[in-house]
Amino acid sequence: MRRPARSPLLVALFALALVACDDEVRYVEVQTPTADYVTGELLVRYDASLDRAAVEAKVAAIGGRLLPLEGATTVEPLFGTWRVGLPAGVEVGRALLVLSADPDVDVVEPNYIVEAFELPDDPQYPQLWGLPRIGAPDAWTRTTGSQDVVVAVIDSGVLLTHPDLRDNLWTNPGEIPGNGVDDDGNGYVDDIHGYDFCNNDPDPTDDHFHGTHGAGTIAARGDNGVGVVGVAWRARVMALKFLCANGKGSTLAAAQAIRYAVDNGATLTSNSWGGGGASNTLYDAIRYAQDHDQLFVAAAGNEGRDLGVFNSYPAGYDLPNIVSVAASDQGDRRAAFSNYNAQRVDLAAPGVAILSTGLGDDYRLAQGTSMATPHVAGALTLLYAREPGLGWQAARDALFDSVDPLPAWNGVVATGGRLNVGKLLESVGEPPPPPVDVRATQDGPSGVRVEWAVSADASVTAYHVDLRGEDGTVLPATIAEGRLTTAALVQPVDQGRWFARVRAINDRGPGEPSGEVPVDVVDREAPARIVDLTVTAAVGAPLSVGGVAASSTFGGGWEPELLLDDDPFAGWAAAASDGGEPHRVRLDLGRVRTVGAVSVRALTGFEGLFPPGLEVRVAEREG
Repeated sequence: MRRPARSPLLVALFALALVACDDEVRYVEVQTPTADYVTGELLVRYDASLDRAAVEAKVAAIGGRLLPLEGATTVEPLFGTWRVGLPAGVEVGRALLVLSADPDVDVVEPNYIVEAFELPDDPQYPQLWGLPRIGAPDAWTRTTGSQDVVVAVIDSGVLLTHPDLRDNLWTNPGEIPGNGVDDDGNGYVDDIHGYDFCNNDPDPTDDHFHGTHGAGTIAARGDNGVGVVGVAWRARVMALKFLCANGKGSTLAAAQAIRYAVDNGATLTSNSWGGGGASNTLYDAIRYAQDHDQLFVAAAGNEGRDLGVFNSYPAGYDLPNIVSVAASDQGDRRAAFSNYNAQRVDLAAPGVAILSTGLGDDYRLAQGTSMATPHVAGALTLLYAREPGLGWQAARDALFDSVDPLPAWNGVVATGGRLNVGKLLESVGEPPPPPVDVRATQDGPSGVRVEWAVSADASVTAYHVDLRGEDGTVLPATIAEGRLTTAALVQPVDQGRWFARVRAINDRGPGEPSGEVPVDVVDREAPARIVDLTVTAAVGAPLSVGGVAASSTFGGGWEPELLLDDDPFAGWAAAASDGGEPHRVRLDLGRVRTVGAVSVRALTGFEGLFPPGLEVRVAEREG
């Protein structure tokens, strides 16, 4: 779904300051602080031609100082933007005007405070109604997720010890817990399961509940006999805390969390928060995620407003990797609190009376676009598990194309519908390729044995084997289970020439068949039994095996297998003969060796060829 182009900067929340510089007039983007922000600091992007020393000099000239990013000990810019501390007593609004007059300033803005998009709810609402509504049970027949898919929950943190979440936490593979060293060199010490950008420490444990609730909707462990289940039973949750215990946090901390998610391998992010004004820093962070093939799932907000009139950020930025989510109720209507707009909000998902994980190992109901957003993030998690390596554009388009179109959402959100993860997974994937290494041989007196190499495609669930006779006879296809290392099927047929082919099947249907492989089936009458079987064995001497067929005919040669102390020697065969003539073969062991237990058996599948239990023991020659 495409939204009309709009700049996050050229909106009513910005004043444009005219600055004269070397006989030319330049526009500097200055954001008028109309929402809550962090006092005593600004976010400033200077002209790219200025080096660090020049930036420090300019900041010092106004009595300010460069501040480290949240959780950092060294001073560095984030996407070219510096965190500037203001002189004591200087108001943010006044500093905005002063800095906007500097010809070397490209962008200056407050460090806005955003908050969780959640509303309290009555605990008597029906439980877990949202999962069947979005077709999750259908999706689970295809996949319940993969722990190769990492979802970064950028929120108030996650209760790391919750019994429904602790087995689905992301663990930093390059970090050694508790040694006080940044082992992986990513700039954060002991960041085992994520990071806390509110308190600037490596423990992203939730002290609010909001992030834990969202994490449970995405990836509460399924089929474990505990509590609830998420949309994706098997996934990894990267806990990135930037909202503090009061449910609020700064746009700078949010931007740092987004960068962490990208740089540390998250597949996508779930963002159930917003507010403040349009921030260049936050915009740049989400654009950074887009440049690294990452979707940003965002809550549309809970003011009940048309975002075409009053925009909400970050959901309202004009970036195509943003998936903006409205909240639906049990009747598939727009929840009264949910923001909406047919250009700026993409789809709806359940967001009323949502039961999920809470603090203290418990569970609680909540409502808001914050609860709708993780339903979509969980659906995308299943999609990525089903289609590893899928690009963000393809994932987004598949998500939008698979919604349930509903009258209540027509003209209200861009897709005109509500999330359906069952249809989403049904819509993706391709039938498997043809099997390879197909072989067909006669098996026994009147059977065809078809063998093939099993596909490496994990989506294959079965195989069809087709046998076509030279006379036009076609046998019904036989289904063999998939997910094996090798596969074979034996089918009884009449004598004559037959052609075998195999095709693989997944939930997208049967793939193209292999090429046909011919096999000639001839009469092979097995003797009822073999009598007078003899084995002559001596250390250092050739081994001789003989037998007499009891039946009047012997339709082919026989291939015995010799076992010497459980070590097989095969590949020697007796010629065919009739009339009860002895069948004799000789095997030269090739060297002097000790022979213990010796037994002989058939390899061809004929029944009753040899009496069981034949055993010859030869003592080692002394001297």
